[in-house]
Amino acid sequence: MVDSTGAKAVAGTESQSRSGSKGLDSKALEDNPVLVKFLEDGTIASIFDFGEASVYIPPVSFISMGDDGSIYVGFENFLWGIWDGTSSSGIQFLRIYPDSSNYDILWPPGNSSSSLYPGMIDVWGWWGMEQEPLVKDSDGKLYFTVNESEGDDIYCYDPDAGGEAVKVTPDNSTLRIGTFMIDKKKHLFFQNDSSYGDSASFLRYYTDGETSYKNVYYSSDSDVWVRGYISSIDGNYLIINGYNIRGMNGIIKVSDLDNDTRRYELMYSDSSGGGTWINLYKHYDNNWEGNTELINMTSQAWTGSSFEWRDDVKTDGLIDIDKICAKIQPYFVEEPTIKDVDKESLLTADDLIANDLYDLIASKPEDFLRAYFNGKLFKDWLSEEGLTDLCFGNIGKMIWANDGALYGLYDNSWWGGSSSADTKVVRLLDADGNRALTAVPFTHAEAKPSMIKIMGDVIYYRYAILDSANQETGYHQLARLTITDQSGPDEELLPSDLQGKIEIVSYDVSSDGLQLYFVGANPQTNEIINGKIDVASGTWEKIDTTLKFGNIKVIE
Repeated sequence: MVDSTGAKAVAGTESQSRSGSKGLDSKALEDNPVLVKFLEDGTIASIFDFGEASVYIPPVSFISMGDDGSIYVGFENFLWGIWDGTSSSGIQFLRIYPDSSNYDILWPPGNSSSSLYPGMIDVWGWWGMEQEPLVKDSDGKLYFTVNESEGDDIYCYDPDAGGEAVKVTPDNSTLRIGTFMIDKKKHLFFQNDSSYGDSASFLRYYTDGETSYKNVYYSSDSDVWVRGYISSIDGNYLIINGYNIRGMNGIIKVSDLDNDTRRYELMYSDSSGGGTWINLYKHYDNNWEGNTELINMTSQAWTGSSFEWRDDVKTDGLIDIDKICAKIQPYFVEEPTIKDVDKESLLTADDLIANDLYDLIASKPEDFLRAYFNGKLFKDWLSEEGLTDLCFGNIGKMIWANDGALYGLYDNSWWGGSSSADTKVVRLLDADGNRALTAVPFTHAEAKPSMIKIMGDVIYYRYAILDSANQETGYHQLARLTITDQSGPDEELLPSDLQGKIEIVSYDVSSDGLQLYFVGANPQTNEIINGKIDVASGTWEKIDTTLKFGNIKVIE
C-alpha cells in the first residue's frame, strides 16, 4: 500500500482524492497526490499504491517525523478502500517505516469496522503555536489525543515495541482535552478551555504510575487560563503563560510538581509593557475593607479611602524590604534593591497616609519604584529596546534551544491584539532557569517574520517583501540567524533567482542545516514553485509539478 523508498522529503497536497490507481507511475501520482515523496533526482512520486482498488483518501492534516526516520501521517478523516479483492479498512493515523513499504495502522486500533471505532484522533495542532498534535517524550514514545463522545483520551505508542497504541488516561474519564504534553519525569499535562462549550478551564497532570491528577489551576467560570506552557528540560518545573493564576498574569514558573502543594513564581508580569500593578497594601474605603490584590496605575485615591501595608510584606508587624523586593521583582530587568537614602522613610512608613506614599503607589507606581529602588524597570527597558508594545500574554509558543535557554515566540495578531502581525522572538530564561530577557535582533524585524523555527541554536524564519509604502507584496524571503552569534546581518537563504518571485507556503530544513525544501507559488503568475536548496552553495533545484502542497517535512 505504501512505498517511502528514496524519500528525501514528504509533502501533503491541499486537496483530497478519490482514486483507482495503477502503481507508482505518473498516472498513479495524478490519482493519489495526497501524500508524495521528493526524490534525490528532483522528481516526485506518490507514497500510496492501491493497485486496482477504488480508494477514498482524505486530506493529510499533519506529517511528523520519528527519531528513526519513520513517517507519521494523520488524515482529517478515515481513509477508506477495498483492495486485494476482499479487504476493507478505515485508517486515520499510520506509521510508514523508514525507506520501506512496511507500515503500521496506529488508529483505529485493530483496524476494526466503523461501528466499533472508539473515536477519531485530534489532528489539529495548537492554534498559534505551530505545534504538531503528536507529543514525543524523552524515550521516543508518541502520544496523541482521541476525541470520543463521552470524553477525550490520550494514547501512547512505542515505536520500538510496535503493536497498538495504549490508553494512558483512566477508564471512564469524561475529560475534554484541548492541549497536552509530557515531560522528562513523565508528568502528563493536559488542558481544557471553554472551546468545548464547558465553562470550566483547567491545567492538570498525572504522574507516571498514578491515577489521580493534580491541578496547576482550575476555574469553574473560565476566569483563569493558560495560553501556552512548556516543561523544563529536566522536568523539575513548568513554565506557563497564564492569566489570573493565583492572582498573577504573565510568565509563571510552577515548581514542586511532585509535592501536594506547588510553588508559583511570577517571572514576567503581563502588564510590564503597559500599566504597572502593585500588590503591596490593603485598601479601605469609607470604613469598608477591600483586600485589594491589584491596583492599576491609573487608579486615584478616593475620598474617604485609606491604605496600609499588606501583612504578606511584613515580618512581626514591621515592613520587610526583602518581601517587598520579592513582590516587585517581576517589574525589573534585574533584582531590585532599595535605595539607602530612602530606606529609613520606607521602613518606618507603617502608616502610608502619614508619608503620602499611598498616593504615589496608587496613582504613579512606576515613580514609586524608581524613587525607592535601584534597578531598571521592564517598562523602561522595553522602551529603550523599541518593544513598548510587547505583551507577554501574546507569547504563544515557547521552546528550549541547544544553548539551554528558553525562547518565546510573540505574535500580537494571534490573540486579537492587533490586526497586523508583529512577531518577535525573546529569550525568557537562561540555561539555569533564571530570568534573562533579551530580544533576538532580526535583521528583518519590520518585515513581519513568520513560520519561525528554532532548530538547535539557529532560528529560521520567513519574512515579507514590502513595497515602498511598507505594505506586503505577497512575496517572501527566507533567512536564519545563530542564537549564540547575533552580531552580523541574518543569512539570506533564497538563491538570487528566487528572490522576489515566490510566496512561501511551507518549508523545512534538515537537522544539519544543509538542505532546505520549500513549496510555494508566484502570486502574480500562479506558477507552482517547489524546490530544494543546497544552503552551502546557494543553488536550488526545481521540483517540476503542478501540485499544490500545504506542508512539507524533510526526511533525515
